[in-house]
Amino acid sequence: MRYTIEKNLPVPMRDGVILAGDLYRPNEGGRFPVVVMRTPYNKEGFTQEWLYSDVEKWMESGYCLLIQDTRGCCRSEGVLISTGESEVEDGYDTVEWAAAQPWCDGNVGMYGLSYFGWTQYAAAEGRPPHLKAICPYMNASFLPFSVNEYKAVGGHHMYWLYGQALTRLDFLKMEDERRERIRRELKQNQERLGELLFSLPLKDTKAAKVDGVELLKDYIELVEGAEEEAFWRRGHHPIRLEDMETAMLHLTGWFDMAKDGTIRQYLAGKENPKIRDRQKLVVGPWFHGGALTDSIEDLYFGPEASGKAAKMDELMIRWMDCWLKQEENGISGEPDVLYFMLGKNVWKTAQAFPPENVQYETWYLDGGSDALTERMPGGSGSRQYLYDPQDPVRSDFKDSKGRQMTADLSEQEVREDILSFVSEPLKEGMAVTGEIKALLYAATSALDTDFVCRLTDVWPDGRIMGYTWGMCRARFRDGGFEPKLLRPGQELRLEISMGFTSAYFEKGHRIGLEVMSSFYPAFNRNTNSGEPSASAVECIRARQQVFYGADRPSALILPVEIS
Repeated sequence: MRYTIEKNLPVPMRDGVILAGDLYRPNEGGRFPVVVMRTPYNKEGFTQEWLYSDVEKWMESGYCLLIQDTRGCCRSEGVLISTGESEVEDGYDTVEWAAAQPWCDGNVGMYGLSYFGWTQYAAAEGRPPHLKAICPYMNASFLPFSVNEYKAVGGHHMYWLYGQALTRLDFLKMEDERRERIRRELKQNQERLGELLFSLPLKDTKAAKVDGVELLKDYIELVEGAEEEAFWRRGHHPIRLEDMETAMLHLTGWFDMAKDGTIRQYLAGKENPKIRDRQKLVVGPWFHGGALTDSIEDLYFGPEASGKAAKMDELMIRWMDCWLKQEENGISGEPDVLYFMLGKNVWKTAQAFPPENVQYETWYLDGGSDALTERMPGGSGSRQYLYDPQDPVRSDFKDSKGRQMTADLSEQEVREDILSFVSEPLKEGMAVTGEIKALLYAATSALDTDFVCRLTDVWPDGRIMGYTWGMCRARFRDGGFEPKLLRPGQELRLEISMGFTSAYFEKGHRIGLEVMSSFYPAFNRNTNSGEPSASAVECIRARQQVFYGADRPSALILPVEIS
């Protein structure tokens, strides 16, 4: 072994709390740049994924690694707050502490994904003088954790809290009998979370009421605060990229739940003149986590698709070499964007995202034939469906073969509350790269409701593949925090972002657009009552209308790559 490990180094924070970090440093001694990972998932297991596991490679490249348990996690003192309120100051203090140590040459970088992608953005927002570069992967930091721009709350937040509660349990000071009682209750609830989170009101869920586990109450604060501006302004607030001065290598995957946030963070960084030329973006065919595999379920993307084949671990080191060691290794002159095109299964590069060769095409909804057409339909009217909050469309749907991320959605489209519009079979292939949008003219019988749109690829054999989706909660359709309830039957014009993708629709395939009003548990159900999400109890069925035709031209807007 070519390195030394120093376990549980005490790192003092400005409020007196001590955070624990493990230091990995080359045996030859001396001063080196330091790369920091701040994780809530137990620093002992940071090497469990190949992307971060090769400590030898970092040592050979002349770096120290400092892996730290964040506040209130595992060996670190303090209280974990899932909104991340402490991460800006803790990140700043950790970076500056590391820079002052005798084994550091004064240059510090950070890396990690998901929550410990957020800890990098938080540290960078504080602008510690010695933080030179970060690699924030798979993280959405423009919005509070598990809340979207329409104040809808993701159900996965409680699953995350339960995982954290079980991980932290062995580190809490309590009698063994009480610890085991709590563990049993947590595990029993964890198996029933889908049922427990379905009950209303959300603020009274029994899942958050386990005696001795205060962390679970963060869910109540989240659902009550999601619609309050004061909650957004404190803690895990939208990061302020305009204040940052740190070089950033962003990475995500097309099947990553944080892909849209990661890409928007890259785009915002390009708007900041202080860091515009120090931004890179990588998007692969990957799901959330560091596995970065070449296949998902039964879809194989080819031998060059994996993170290993694309040498993502080496890319991180080259990024640090450039900004922490000031090496002229050519990375600054490489294209700013590296992205994988689904369907065609090739890597592509560009100097911007979306690429410079993108042109936007409009495909109109024709409710008379449930078609998507490049020409305005001759007739006009509406398609209708009934949305029942007690029977939502599932975001975690699995098809008959057990596939979820790549499920055959033709098995779900049998539902009467999903409208499906499809094009004719394409006469030649079409490459789509960028932000997908839907222009929806709609109405509802309720005081409030949701509209959800999903882009699909309809294969010649009938299989339907979902690529990306987006939603709008009507009472927050204009942004801001003041809900604007509807008059039943009021006509709406909604521009719905369906997020980003890069997908090739092969010749003979058809482009599809689904319209529905729920996507649970990806976000909480709209009860249609107009009540705040936290306290809503009355579920009302809503008659939904989607209009089409020249007067109300609902449409799908696609960013098409032109050769």
